[in-house]
Amino acid sequence: MSKCLFCGCQTASLTGAYEQCGKCDIWISKVPAADYDDMYYYAKDFRTTDSLHRAGLLFDYFKQEIFGKKCLDFGCGDGSFVVTAKRNGTSIVGVDINKSLLAVASKSGEEGFYHSNELKSKFSCITSFDVIEHLGNLEDYFKDVNRWLEPNGTLIITTPNKNSKWYSIFKEGWHGLGIPQYHRYVFSLSFLRQELARYGYSLEKSFSVPPISKSRWKLLVSSGYRLKKSTVHKLFSLPYIFCKFVYGKFHVKGEEDTLCLVARRL
Repeated sequence: MSKCLFCGCQTASLTGAYEQCGKCDIWISKVPAADYDDMYYYAKDFRTTDSLHRAGLLFDYFKQEIFGKKCLDFGCGDGSFVVTAKRNGTSIVGVDINKSLLAVASKSGEEGFYHSNELKSKFSCITSFDVIEHLGNLEDYFKDVNRWLEPNGTLIITTPNKNSKWYSIFKEGWHGLGIPQYHRYVFSLSFLRQELARYGYSLEKSFSVPPISKSRWKLLVSSGYRLKKSTVHKLFSLPYIFCKFVYGKFHVKGEEDTLCLVARRL
């Protein structure tokens, strides 16, 4: 056991890869961090249809918040959200630290993708989809956001939800715990509300949604067999796992997998 980086309290073991701080209401990865290079699990040498589908879902969730604003997609990856938002009339550019993904983003001839060291502009809205959990130091995260976001600007965040009802169903197998080398934290709404206030933001809106992916049901079902080592065990467990999925979907109330937050810089 170790001490929480945020409050200094003793943490307790949650899984083989994560420990928990009850006071802060967060989970903290115990696995060494991996680099964001061309070996990054999300890095492909092409823009995938799944990525574009995800971008469409994200745009539908937040189109009211970004409409009419000059936007930056922080952690733009392969550029799917930037392309989707542009096609829907949004003024937007993307920034990332992964040069391999930036190359993919620009491959189709679209403009407006930058390495984080290149971008100097200010924006009235920043989207940050599944980024904040990847940084080991939240001070660095907000330092980046604040150098690009105008006062009174809008910050939109999505991140895996510590209090997802699906963790209570699938426990350690829950897919939100599957990449501890990249997901340095799994946050709760209460913790993020506190950190937003600490760094000069007011939380205006929050909600939770199912996995933001094309095959969200498959992602959840796979939580039931993710840790099983053999294909035979996975196949034999599928009927039971699928029953758990149906039970969770239709009979268990509670928060969903992904936290969505809209905050304003004060």
